[in-house]
Amino acid sequence: MNDIILFLNSHFVISYFLHMIVSFALAWYLAKYTRIRYPTDTKTAKEIDQKRSQEVMLYSKAFLFLFQVSLHKNNYYANVAFLFLISLLLPGVGYFFIVWITWYLRHTKYSKEVSSTSILNLDEFRNSFMKVERIFGEASMGDLMTNPYAPKSKKLKALSSLANHASAANLRIIRQTLFSTDDEIRMFGYAIINKAEQAVNTKVNKQLNILTQEGEKPAHKQDQEKIATAQKELAFLYWEMIYVELAHESLRDNFLQEVIHYLNESKKFYEKEIEDIPLRTKRLKAKQIKLENRSIGVDEKIREEDTVEYVIKQIDSLDKKYEGYLETLVRLYILSGKVYMKKRFYEDAEIQFELAQHFNNGKLSFVLPYLAEIKFLTRQYSEVSRLLNTKDSLELNATLYPIIEQWRIKNDNY
Repeated sequence: MNDIILFLNSHFVISYFLHMIVSFALAWYLAKYTRIRYPTDTKTAKEIDQKRSQEVMLYSKAFLFLFQVSLHKNNYYANVAFLFLISLLLPGVGYFFIVWITWYLRHTKYSKEVSSTSILNLDEFRNSFMKVERIFGEASMGDLMTNPYAPKSKKLKALSSLANHASAANLRIIRQTLFSTDDEIRMFGYAIINKAEQAVNTKVNKQLNILTQEGEKPAHKQDQEKIATAQKELAFLYWEMIYVELAHESLRDNFLQEVIHYLNESKKFYEKEIEDIPLRTKRLKAKQIKLENRSIGVDEKIREEDTVEYVIKQIDSLDKKYEGYLETLVRLYILSGKVYMKKRFYEDAEIQFELAQHFNNGKLSFVLPYLAEIKFLTRQYSEVSRLLNTKDSLELNATLYPIIEQWRIKNDNY
């Protein structure tokens, strides 16, 4: 009996020893696959481990030790020890268990879900009104200029930065310095506004001189394109003086009349050219076909203007000129619409914006808000909703988005 027990004990020890070797070899091998799934040599993993280590250190060294040997850090030797212990404590069954664990970790995939994010989700504003405001805009600058306790050096730096961009908003802020009790701040603000006025006046005088010089020539020698270009520039310059509020209130009505005058005079030339150029192009193409089909004698001399190459160049030149004139005419129509809106001539403004859309094949999506505003002011509310929902690209404008959403919701409810 004792011999049998000794025999079994000896075989049990050998079997368990072999079981330990197999478990260790299997754990060593399988741990490599878990390491592939959870790499520790990346920058992100190292930063996470360092942060967690610092957090654990606040408690005790024991927690730090456990963390360093745990699976959270994904230590290779810790993985080997984990798989080895499972296999060792579950003889036979443990082999299949650790193989299944490794296979599962290697092949399973998790759906990516974002529970918390700082990215703006526009869908959240389907049922709410989006608040649009300027965080670093006029308010902070305006408070700085009017605050009597603000440091003078900061005001001067702010004025220097605003001086580089003579926009309507910037000049509005700079004007606040004209009432400052500090002479240096007040004079600096005046100098900036005066410089902006002089820059525009210089451009205006240049274009007026062109008109004067061309007007002194005989009618048949006047350069009509040069005159139309000067009139176009004057229209935009006078509008700029109104828009950026460089013009005094008493002169704004006169300047608006000047804008309308030069716009109408300039449009006459471009509208006529837009009608004439296609006819000239048609004649040149007919001439091209005629020249390509004619027979030329051996000794016959051909003028340069009668060659096919010359005619093709003329056609290309007219095509480019047509595109340039058309683009200019569209800009003139848009400016006319803005001017008529300023004067509250909404029907005239609508005509000008629609002409701009027509000559640009309906691609001017930024004109639609102007048309929608006209419809709103004339109480055609159903048209406002239709226009604002015509172009999806309008939703990309953060300022227009809440307005579009409001009219879309109203349209859905009704």
